[in-house]
Amino acid sequence: AFRLSAAEEAALARRPLGPRQVPEDPEVIFAIPLVAREASGDWARVEANLARTLTGLLKQTDRTWQARILGQDRPDTLPEDPRIAFYAYHKPPGPESDQMAKLSQLAESLWEEHDGSGYFVPLDADDLVHRTYVHDLRVERPRDGAVFTGGWMLDAATGRIAAAAERPGR
Repeated sequence: AFRLSAAEEAALARRPLGPRQVPEDPEVIFAIPLVAREASGDWARVEANLARTLTGLLKQTDRTWQARILGQDRPDTLPEDPRIAFYAYHKPPGPESDQMAKLSQLAESLWEEHDGSGYFVPLDADDLVHRTYVHDLRVERPRDGAVFTGGWMLDAATGRIAAAAERPGR
């Protein structure tokens, strides 16, 4: 069965109980935790993947979005766009992934800044989002948010595309 991640559970626990009013013009904020250069194994590939992710966001049919990237190292490939911001994460990388800690920090700061209104969309730095995603989300305005439960995976080495299966333990 599908299970939410710890960060998704924490975000849901923070929301106010009872009927939620979605603003007429909701903000969509993509939160991207970025692996540290030292922990990446291939920083050039991390930068290339992030560049593709951000290019996909820049091609959205609805331009009303922001992307917040949190990482130890600022990529050289960030596009010059006021909707895209990089924030320094000041903890050194350890042996365990710090992805959830970065997402939690982004969620906390955005919660304070936006009072929980709008949409917080966690993305991995190699995710691609359909070009109408922001438009569809802002038009449909789901009261309780939305969770990605499927998608497609691309094997960059072979060019093969396959449906993304649910990860074990999620």
